[in-house]
Amino acid sequence: MYLCYVDESGDGQTVHPSTPEAPPVMVIGGIIVEESALRSLTWDFIALKKQFRPTLRNAVRLSEVIRTEIKGSNVRARLRNGNRNQVRLAHGLIDKLLTVLERHDCRVPAKICVKQDGVANAEDAMYGASVASLCAHFEDFLAGREECGVVILDSRTKSKNVDNVHCVTTRKLRAGGDLMPHVAESPVFGHSDSHIGLQIGVSCSTGTGR
Repeated sequence: MYLCYVDESGDGQTVHPSTPEAPPVMVIGGIIVEESALRSLTWDFIALKKQFRPTLRNAVRLSEVIRTEIKGSNVRARLRNGNRNQVRLAHGLIDKLLTVLERHDCRVPAKICVKQDGVANAEDAMYGASVASLCAHFEDFLAGREECGVVILDSRTKSKNVDNVHCVTTRKLRAGGDLMPHVAESPVFGHSDSHIGLQIGVSCSTGTGR
């Protein structure tokens, strides 16, 4: 079985000279990992967090390390506006994370929505269409290996969760047959402060989020 963890970076905020902080793209992406590699991937990422957050090395409880996230917004801020050491640290984190993903034969799918200057964006529509596209890509990936898999999305609000999954549910339950037979269930939801896979997913989309 394969697991696909998905999170977003950026938002639907309109790009305009009056909002220079608005990200120029919205990225919905994540990682695909084989279930048998998940445990070792998790421990490698925990070690990476401790390397870049030295205070975590003294944490008494494992739960404290898991809950402490390396926020993509902070990494992007260091890349854009940080001093020399901060920029080097951010690049080092991304480089080492990619090395970890390669070691565990992970895939990094993503949908990048480029925004036009001054044009209002329908964020929910962008997100929902991107999730559907990623699930279709995941289906092709699974079919080529004759395996099954599950998609885990970072939980938002209940209304957003439901609306963004219906597009996949209807493709699986349509009268003409399941369009995603290797995706075992419609996407389910988790919280990034309790799922390491989601933390890795959002870290992967950090480089293109701004």
